[in-house]
Amino acid sequence: MVVYTIGGVGAGIVYGGTIGNALKWFPDRRGLCVGITSGAYGLGTALTVSAIASMIKSSGYAHTFIVWGFAQGMVVIMAALVMENPPPDWRPALEDVERTRPANVRTSGREMSPWQMMRTGPFWLIYLMMTLMSFGGLMVTAQLSPIAKFYGVDKTVVLFGMSALVLAIQIDRILNGLTRPFWGWISDHLGRENTMFVAFTLEALAVFLLLRLASRPLWFITLSGLCFFAWGEIFSLFPSITADLFGPKWATTNFGVVLTGAGVAAIFAGPIAALASAKTGNWSGVFWVMIACDLISALLALLWLKPLAGRTHASRS
Repeated sequence: MVVYTIGGVGAGIVYGGTIGNALKWFPDRRGLCVGITSGAYGLGTALTVSAIASMIKSSGYAHTFIVWGFAQGMVVIMAALVMENPPPDWRPALEDVERTRPANVRTSGREMSPWQMMRTGPFWLIYLMMTLMSFGGLMVTAQLSPIAKFYGVDKTVVLFGMSALVLAIQIDRILNGLTRPFWGWISDHLGRENTMFVAFTLEALAVFLLLRLASRPLWFITLSGLCFFAWGEIFSLFPSITADLFGPKWATTNFGVVLTGAGVAAIFAGPIAALASAKTGNWSGVFWVMIACDLISALLALLWLKPLAGRTHASRS
């Protein structure tokens, strides 16, 4: 437990630091740059999960923790030595930024500290949406194995000797990495709130179809992957809109506050979701809660956050 907690803190520091740095360097393409940066988390697990699993099997958990912990720590330290923030007086070519930024993406000219941010309406709406959206993805991440077992596809061999569960895990990790730059890039052109509406609605559809077709191995693989593809974008869209509304100066801390919504969601996505499925004897109720969270978030993004953000930008211009 202690090792896991320390690892989580370390990962959070790296994640927050790199996201904040990217937001400051590329204000004209925040969605794309944050998506590429956060996408490394998804793709990184896809590239290393097999090697780590193999080492655990051959050498045990302790040895694997030491080897991979040391290797990852050295990579982080070396990367940190060459990474830098923009100079205090650095500004991109603002006239070029304003000329090339799509009309659907609006940014604030005001810098807000975390305490100032938390006294605004948009923050609490974003926080609520972050919590609702985190529930679905974290639930699938935590419960994919028992869900596969419940529907009888966990040991069904489908390709290259891999079961539907193992293949789904591999594909989910890849799509969870690719989705972040993809939706981030879309949001740079379509707008954050519009992109949220499309992506969140797509996830609701994917979960609904998974509920209906999870007992079929190929559909289980395809639809669980689609769930991750429509969910992972929260790690590019929410940092971007946070910086758009509250400025890049405090971007790391501000998004760190927003990200605590994922911690709240994890409580419900892990033990509470497992307890609910055990009580009811199936996963249908949990899936319907996921669908409701997705659709509520989609509607909030389009019908509440979009006009609220527009009024916030107008009041600061």
